[in-house]
Amino acid sequence: MDKAKAFLKAAYSLEDRQAMEEFYTQWAGDYDEQMESGLGYLSPTSIAKSLATYLPEKVQGTVVDIGCGTGLVGRALSLLGISRMDGIDLSQEMLNVARRSGLYNKLIQADLTAHVPVADDQYAAAICAGTFTHGHVGPEALAEIARIVEPEGVIAFTVHFDLWERDGFNEQLNQMIEGNKLLELERVAGPYFSDGPDEGWFCVYRKKGRKKGRKKGRKKGRKSGRNSVRNSVRNSVCNYS
Repeated sequence: MDKAKAFLKAAYSLEDRQAMEEFYTQWAGDYDEQMESGLGYLSPTSIAKSLATYLPEKVQGTVVDIGCGTGLVGRALSLLGISRMDGIDLSQEMLNVARRSGLYNKLIQADLTAHVPVADDQYAAAICAGTFTHGHVGPEALAEIARIVEPEGVIAFTVHFDLWERDGFNEQLNQMIEGNKLLELERVAGPYFSDGPDEGWFCVYRKKGRKKGRKKGRKKGRKSGRNSVRNSVRNSVCNYS
């Protein structure tokens, strides 16, 4: 447990891209053990269930795992029946571990604070757990994530409470909503770790616009979901499958 806590403290103190790459290169082989066994990491399963709530039963298209790391989110998605996934991460060593899982069709090394080498409107959905946290990626990446998701696609991610206002996530998302780019479906407060306090927002948004080929006025087959902010996480979201 002491080693796991030291790992988390070091992760939260990272300050730049080089430090992140060096840290995750060092810890890639040990990451899953420290986060799951040592700390009881819940976020991947929680945000995967949040995303699945707003997806069709049979997803047409690929889900992209942003900041996929070793593949914890990919594993959670696969347990929910989602099998078509790509992953993007800064660390090549983490991607190497994710590749061995066999869960991803394609893995891309990229800096989320810069241009991601993916064409516009490529993915049915995007998911991101643990990337919008201390010492990692700021709100500027939200526009880039939205760019690579298709119109009407769903975007689910976690943001640490400390950063929501301070680093401008709330402001960035409000601008994207007011600019008719995103629709908020859900924002739920919840814990990142088992037996821990609520630490962040579990957010789900829909990219606005119409898919190519869809005629105006065509009825949607599924409700988009709630457009509300709740203060506690549903039990089904907080527990592992």
